[in-house]
Amino acid sequence: MADGDLHGLLELASQQHGVLNVDQAARHGIGRRRLQRAVDRGWLTPMDGLTSVYSVAGSRPSWRQQAAALTLARPGAALSHGAAGALHGLQDEPPTYELNLARGTAPLPGVRCRWRQLAPEDRTIRDGIACTGVERTILDLWRARTSITERDELLAAASAAGIDLDGLHAAVTRLGSYRATAARSLAFAARCCCGRCGSW
Repeated sequence: MADGDLHGLLELASQQHGVLNVDQAARHGIGRRRLQRAVDRGWLTPMDGLTSVYSVAGSRPSWRQQAAALTLARPGAALSHGAAGALHGLQDEPPTYELNLARGTAPLPGVRCRWRQLAPEDRTIRDGIACTGVERTILDLWRARTSITERDELLAAASAAGIDLDGLHAAVTRLGSYRATAARSLAFAARCCCGRCGSW
């Protein structure tokens, strides 16, 4: 289209659980006035509480749609902790969302926000949603779970999800500066799950 690539934008939204943001529309040549016309015609609906995010008409509201919308509401946002754990198949979808934001970014109401600069290798896209990478997610969940039983369940879930625990040991060692004690204990546990405790 001469006045913007609406088809391309809708294709992108379909990969993001039926949501898009103003910046993505602009990259497809669609400005705010055209977005407003789409809202007026019932093609798009503004997401509650997220001023720059829209859902496409006919898209099904879900936990994942809301998760995608939250990550699109702030530049550089990524799901973390339990929410990222659900995307990685480590646990069920939690009732609340946890979001990692770049420092200086405004929080989102009703969302547990954390501010830290993620290294590129600590971010990924899973099921069309930005989140922390699996190693970072496991380390975050490890720190949040203090009982041996909870930690054993986390490693069992990681193994069941097909995560290479030996590779996890190497990745967590790289993340060690994040929280040295938690990283060391997780690296040791991952190593033990691979049957190599004695080599430490």
